[in-house]
Amino acid sequence: TTHTVTLANGSSAGTGQSSLNALVLTGTPAAGGAKTLTDGSPILTVSTGTNDPGARSISAGSTGVTLLQANLAATGENQTVSSFQVALSGSANDSLAISALYLIDDANNNGIADAGELATPVAGPTTVPSDNATISFTGLTYQVASGASRDLLVVADTSVSGVQNGETITATITTITSTGDTSSLPSSTPG
Repeated sequence: TTHTVTLANGSSAGTGQSSLNALVLTGTPAAGGAKTLTDGSPILTVSTGTNDPGARSISAGSTGVTLLQANLAATGENQTVSSFQVALSGSANDSLAISALYLIDDANNNGIADAGELATPVAGPTTVPSDNATISFTGLTYQVASGASRDLLVVADTSVSGVQNGETITATITTITSTGDTSSLPSSTPG
């Protein structure tokens, strides 16, 4: 016996083609998982932190020197940063001037890598392979809540040798990859 089933506007009806008897559909309804509607991609706004130390002199052989404070602000939903890329530049040979590079959660937003923050880096330490290198910190799970912001520090330990008085080091964020925790959509980063 062949049966024909017609689905219309959420109702189900069926009739046996040979017998013309009504079919009774049993079982649980089939349904896909819940879908979350968004009004677009989550947005992660990146700016210089309010307590970024700016240009200044640092001593060779220093540890925990903040090169940059970045403020990350999430809009639309909670977001997880999975990678953070920093380009190094300046007149110093970065591979000689920097012995280690870290990403630090600036929990108190003071722009300084405090002892407790240095003890639990978000990423690093890593070495700088060459002058003017771009360093990628990957595999991160750094979360930023929707409607809130957090500060990340790019921190260096400087070398004693290979540095000339007056040479400069600059750190610039080149790429941040983050994803919305609910939508799994990649975050857009304006600017």
